[in-house]
Amino acid sequence: MRRAIWISLVFVAPLLMGGCPHVPDRDNAWLSYKYSNDCSGDDDSCFAQLQDITPAYFYYTRLGITDPDNYTFDMWLSDSGYSTGSVFARAVYGNLADLQFGRDMNCAQSGQRIACYVLNFGYTPLTVDFEGRLVPNGDWPNINFAVSEAIRPGSPFGAVAMIYDPSQDPNRVSFYAFGTKIVSYDGDGNPVTRDNALLYKVALDQEGEKSVPRMCMGCHGGTYDKSSNTATGAAFLPFDVFSFRYPDATGYSFDEQQEELRKLNAFVAATSPGQPILDLIDGLYPNGVATVGSTAVDGWVPSGWLDHSTLYTSVVRPYCRTCHVAQPVPFTAYSDFEDLVDRLEVQVCHKHGMPNAQIPFGLDGKQVGFWKDLVAQKDLRDFFESQGVSNCPPPD
Repeated sequence: MRRAIWISLVFVAPLLMGGCPHVPDRDNAWLSYKYSNDCSGDDDSCFAQLQDITPAYFYYTRLGITDPDNYTFDMWLSDSGYSTGSVFARAVYGNLADLQFGRDMNCAQSGQRIACYVLNFGYTPLTVDFEGRLVPNGDWPNINFAVSEAIRPGSPFGAVAMIYDPSQDPNRVSFYAFGTKIVSYDGDGNPVTRDNALLYKVALDQEGEKSVPRMCMGCHGGTYDKSSNTATGAAFLPFDVFSFRYPDATGYSFDEQQEELRKLNAFVAATSPGQPILDLIDGLYPNGVATVGSTAVDGWVPSGWLDHSTLYTSVVRPYCRTCHVAQPVPFTAYSDFEDLVDRLEVQVCHKHGMPNAQIPFGLDGKQVGFWKDLVAQKDLRDFFESQGVSNCPPPD
């Protein structure tokens, strides 16, 4: 098995703009909660676990890939049933909420199997310096550049794919990552460059690469069995269409892509996701996501939040919903916040463990994320004060 480095990366809460001058340090690594709740960002053993490609290799073999080192995206297209699908959907947008990549999203259905892949464009969180080391990319994120690249002829920097197959249990939902340019190493340690190769780990933040599939499951949910290298309970996430940025070009506006976006959400609904995901899709499409021509409507608030819609709209929707909708605690009601107030205080205000991804958390020097959003911070502070907790988050 060769060590794989994702030079051109790939692929899992929308953000409001604010002005908090400093993003706090945190205790946990990004996307670490499918590994350990005590996964410290400064702990070498933790990062060794996060970056270990051995489980990823055996995860892929468990999915039926006999030679992961030589498996390509073209092979996936053939094996997945995508190319023989009877119903297709495609939309192009930028995911403003979480990664700020330009995305060319494609899904197809073949029988009960649903296969989706997304090509990714724009700047990547890491880049390669003059000495060949992966280092943080100061140009990332740039949503406008990412969206413009998604419709410009040229190569994406990578692709992510998922399959829903109800005949498989576990691994009913499976994950794959591919790079358009990938460097691996042969038995003598010599670098080998291949196109569209399967990847064992990818970087979705400036912290570093983390292995598939648990890196994906940090947002897509489910549980991972290290002994059998299988994933159970992971989900396709809904397309939160009002959190996207759309290309400023004919044919790619939100209105012009409404029907394709509806089809994409109909695919998600067909993968038997949890009720919170179905409720969100139904909220987006009050006339029914399965109805041809049904259009998305903005502003949905779950019934459990109607008396506290401001908190939901400013905090939960942009910084929690995208991932928690697939987690054991989906935050579908205000009572979820009340019941977990002690844990929320620790994770948000003391450990700074949530949001557990870099864009929704925030970056110094970039106007993205919760710790750059003074409105969201105030609304959350008001909630904590109503529960007897003061200065959480601390006022700027």
